[in-house]
Amino acid sequence: MDEQADPALKRAIGMLEAILVRETDVHKEMLAVAEAKQQAIVVGDLDGLEKTVLEERRLVARIEDEEEKRLAVMPLVKDGLGAGPEVEKLSDVIALMPEPEKTRMGEVRTALKEVLEACQVKTRHNTELLKASLEHVDAFLRTLAEATAKDTTYKRDGKRSSGGPGMIDRSI
Repeated sequence: MDEQADPALKRAIGMLEAILVRETDVHKEMLAVAEAKQQAIVVGDLDGLEKTVLEERRLVARIEDEEEKRLAVMPLVKDGLGAGPEVEKLSDVIALMPEPEKTRMGEVRTALKEVLEACQVKTRHNTELLKASLEHVDAFLRTLAEATAKDTTYKRDGKRSSGGPGMIDRSI
């Protein structure tokens, strides 16, 4: 790496590092929201569930913003490292970096990867919980509909099916 490219490369790596740290922080927030969402699902707190969904949307927008920045910086880093177009994965780019940036960026990548994996697990659990909850509600509604269909107290037009006193016997 030539001497003039070194400061530019270090700046680009520094920008990439800052972006990845911010992405890690946002994903940590996303993990906390996913945990709150799980609690809302478990206790059936629809208001809490709605709040977590809105917060998730806000965090997704922040993640997309940081990801756009990362994609804009990656070519600067790759060019500075002399990486070819075949080098696309972050781990491969980091492997080409000089020390101490290589070690530091490896640690940042590892932290991000761990948070992403935790988010993925929590999201999968929440999906399973929601699916089970919906299946429970569906089964309950089917049972209720079947019981209502068997009830012959009233006709479809709302009148009593059989004679006899109604709910309020006016002859008294």
